[in-house]
Order: sequence, then structure tokens, then C-alpha cells
Amino acid sequence: MYHETYKNLRGKRIKFFTSDLDNTEGEGQIFYSDTDSEYKVAVISGAWSAGSNLVNNRKNGSGFGPSTAAVFAGGQAAGGGKEVKTEEYNGFGWTTSGDMNTARTQLGGITAGSQTAGLIFGGNVPPGSAPHANESNATEEYDGTSWTSGNNMATTVTSMGGSGTQTAAFSAGGSEGGTPKNNSQEYNGTNWSNGNNINTARQALVGTGTQTAGLAVGGEVASPSSSPGATEEYDGTNWTAGTASNTGRHSLSGGGTQTAGIIFAGTTVSPDAVRDETEQYDGTSWTEVADLATARTNVGGYNGPSSSGICVAGGAPSLTGATEEWNLSAATVTAAAWASGGALNTARSNGMGAGTQTAGLMAGGRKPAAANESEEYNGTSWTEGNNLNTARYNTSARGPQTAAIGFGGYSTQVEDATEEYDGTNWTNGGDLNTARTFIGAAGDSTAALGFGGYASGAVTNVESYDGSSWTNGTAIGTARYSGCYGGTQTAAIFAGGIISTGTNSVTNSEEWNGSAWAEGNDMITKRGQMGPAGNQTDIIGWGGIDPGGPTRYIAVTEGYDGTSWSTRPSLSAGRERNTGSGTGTLGLAMGGSASGPDINTVEEFTGDTPALNLKTITDS
Repeated sequence: MYHETYKNLRGKRIKFFTSDLDNTEGEGQIFYSDTDSEYKVAVISGAWSAGSNLVNNRKNGSGFGPSTAAVFAGGQAAGGGKEVKTEEYNGFGWTTSGDMNTARTQLGGITAGSQTAGLIFGGNVPPGSAPHANESNATEEYDGTSWTSGNNMATTVTSMGGSGTQTAAFSAGGSEGGTPKNNSQEYNGTNWSNGNNINTARQALVGTGTQTAGLAVGGEVASPSSSPGATEEYDGTNWTAGTASNTGRHSLSGGGTQTAGIIFAGTTVSPDAVRDETEQYDGTSWTEVADLATARTNVGGYNGPSSSGICVAGGAPSLTGATEEWNLSAATVTAAAWASGGALNTARSNGMGAGTQTAGLMAGGRKPAAANESEEYNGTSWTEGNNLNTARYNTSARGPQTAAIGFGGYSTQVEDATEEYDGTNWTNGGDLNTARTFIGAAGDSTAALGFGGYASGAVTNVESYDGSSWTNGTAIGTARYSGCYGGTQTAAIFAGGIISTGTNSVTNSEEWNGSAWAEGNDMITKRGQMGPAGNQTDIIGWGGIDPGGPTRYIAVTEGYDGTSWSTRPSLSAGRERNTGSGTGTLGLAMGGSASGPDINTVEEFTGDTPALNLKTITDS
């Protein structure tokens, strides 16, 4: 009998690989894995993964833009206050942007908008304390930096569903005075006009799609109070009833198109319960897919097509800034996170760190006397190495494990000493021109840069090292010490830090191009005594202390992409006076102080990691 082969059928051979494919280029490919002795195929599936939190927790805000360039604005903060705050998401974390002109909650937005062309409208504004007082018809447009007031809505409404673009948007349903409405409106980039009503009057629904191919889904009706899951399709003129969602709910969010939509989160009525279900719409029916990790209600906009997006903020039931990313592809994304690493042999703070996550180095520090111990990390455990020549703390270091440099610090006095590490021994190098502690550092033992620090106060001094001696260079703009630092001798960064002993820290960020310093965008959280890892275009800073702030032991992590600082997952616990090494996607946090005593705790940071969804092909 003649057997058809894959080549006979498809005209192509099945590829042979010694191991599994590991990137999205493998989507849909059939291949043979020699390691597992199996035929495999990369299949598409949908899943939620954890993203970085908002800077400010809230609910009932609105958003727009794709999942790699999203915006979230307004909402309700703790205590019921209405917000003007705007934050932008870059696919990794959130950063603050220009405030809205009018603080409000329960507002509408356009899920199909962009980070440079957004729109919000309606909502509930101050000073009303009652749930439905002071409803607004105001419209604002966003250009990526600031908000501009547009013409008012034709009918005042709040808790509506909306979508479209900045020049072709629609609003559907909502409430006025607490009563669900069937109102429908269109925006042409200048004016709003009333359109034909939706079939079911409801509030707290979600809108998706475009002005000529839209969807209105879910919401709460008045009598009897319920959330029937009603779906209506819009053709730019009329609303037509579609198939109801499987789980009727209000205060939900969603996105996508009329033929590839998605909804998630929200609250059901009878019983009153916060939901985690996600459903997809194919233009005809709804299918339940993967659930959110955290059930919540009053969430932010979906911000993207049905294959990628985010769920942000809301009540769970308390206010949250949690972000989850939706990914429908052949790759599953493991979200960025901190995880426990091997503990240091010697608990200490204010040490110096260098190397990578799998070849790390920590030396010196305080325990509480000055330490000279040096330890090497192999990605699992620490091994004692040869000691520093001068025991000290508040010292700075950079470079790989086999070509590291440490300089400055404090022993029984402020130090100017430099030491170089070759992977075995520490050797004395040329002294700094200005003795100081808590210096910013970049480079390695053959080409280093030291900037800022503390002598008798915060200083602006900058010095470069050529492998034997230090030369004075152009000063930094803001005198400070104990900031987040990294990079090379010709491309360094210095952010945050302390400017006055025990009182004030800053968010300033400065970049070095080899000859001059330029002011960059600020960090979100002001602090000093952070742990740093990475370079000028991909750096993270974590932990630390704001001497003048309410929290001493900070757990917050921020990342910088060469333009802006944004949120990253926090440490498992706050710590100050710690050090770090590695990269912006593979960082290493070492030692420090938490709630008083010095610790030997080590945590490893891993950025978002995609991996193919592989299915084994069988003959059954």
C-alpha cells in the first residue's frame, strides 16, 4: 500500500532539530525534536500573565492604545477621590504623564485609540460625594503628552461603553442620575451628535470595535436589576442584537473588533460576585477562554486587538494597580518577576556588587564593622574568594566577575583607594583624585567612570579610569550620592540618589555620552541606597530609602529603556543599603538591610520571557 508522506501532501519536508524551537518564528511549524524523539507543532493559545503595577492604585478609570503603548487615565482613588492622573504603559511597566484637565471617574474611552491620539469623555466629576452627582459631558483629547479640551457630548452621561478612534468614536448606553440609558452618540473629531439608540438601556457596559463596526456588551439594567450579558452590534447607523455572552456582568472591560472581540472581569448580579472569566467573540458567538489571575471589577480598558491587550486597575474588591497582559499566540509569556537566589555566606549591607546573574560578585560591606570578605556567585550558590586589601563599606563597583573594579568607600575614614579583581585576587590600582563614598559607577577595571558621591557632603565630581589612574571629568548636574547607576565609560546613567544627609532624595536622571551629562526623564519614586543592574538604555533600580518619605524600606523596582522610567515587579520585601549587578532583564539583588538588621538575602530578577506552546503529535 502506498503511504502519503508530509512532503507528498504539502510539498515540504518536516524539519529536523536537535532540540525544541524556542521562538515565535516556530508558530505553526511541524518539526521533529531529536532530544525528545517526538514530532511537535507550535500551537496558538491564549493566556494572561502578570505585568507591572500602576504607579497609583485606582478603579473606574479608562484607557486606550495597544498593549505596548497604552494609556490609563482618571478613576477613583482610595477614599473616593476622583483622579486627574494619567499613566502610560510601554509593555513592561507604567510611568506618569500629563494630568487630565478635569478629575473624574466612570468615564468613557476609546479602546481602539493610540498613545498619541486618545479620547476620554463623560464621567462623574468633583465635588459631588453622592455616586451620581456632578455628571459631566466634557471631552478631552490626548496627544501623547497633554490633554486638550474638546467640544462637549450631546447628552450628559456616565458609566458608558465607548470605542473607536480620536476622530471617529462612539458612546453607547451609560447612566444619568443613576438611571441606565439607551443613548448612543458619535464623535467626528470635533463635535458629538446623538445617534440611534441601543436596544437595551444599561450602564457599566463595555464598548469595542469602530464607529462603523462596533460592539456594546454587558452592563446593568434597572428593572429588575441584573446583568444579562446583552451583545449589540453597530454598523454606524443602527444597533442589532447579537448573541449574549456566557456570563452576564457589568463593570467589565474588553476590546478587539466586532468579529474578534474579547471581554473580561466585572461583576455579576444575583449572586453579586466579582468575575475572572474571559470570553472571545467571533462575530456570532462567545466562547470562554483563560481566566484572569485576579478576579476584579471596575477595571481599565483593554487597549488592543483580541490577540493582545491588558487588564489594569479595578477593585478586587479593594483598589488595585495590578496589570495583566493578554497574549493569544504560539508563545506563552512568563511575566517578569523576582525570585529567591542563593543566600550570601556573610550577611551585610553597603557592599559593592559586580558581574552577572550567573557570575556575580559581592565584596566588602558593613556587618556592622567594615568587611573585607569577597564572594562569587555561580547562579546557585556563593563561594568565598580572596579578600579585599582594604576592608570598607559604601564602596561602588562595576564590571564582569573577572575584570571588576571597586573604588571609594569608608573604612575608618573616607577612602580614595581603588581595587581591581581578576577573578581570583584583588589588586590595588590608582587612587581616586577625590576620596568619597556612595559613588555612581560604570565600566570595568580597564575603563571605568565614577560620578557623584559623598565627601563632606554630596558632590558633583566625575572621574574616569584608564586601568591605572583617574582623570577628572565634566561634573554631573545635580550633586548627590547613593543613586542608581550603570553603563560604560562612554555611556553611563545616574538616577535618583540623596542630596542632603538624612533628609532629601531626588528623582533626577542624568546620562553621560563620554564628554557631557544631559538631563533625562525622572524616576517615578525618589530614593537613595538602591540596588542597580544594567546599562544606559536598559537598567533597573530597586529597593532603597527616601529619608524624607513615609516608607523606609522600599520594595519598588523601576526600569529605564533609554527614554523613560516605568514600573517593574517589586522585590519580595523592602530593603535599603543593598547592592546589585547584572542586566536590566537579568538582575541580582544582594544583601542590604531590612527592618533593621543586615541580611544575606539574594533575589534574582528575570524580565518577560516568551516560550513556544509546543504540542506533541501522536497517531492516536
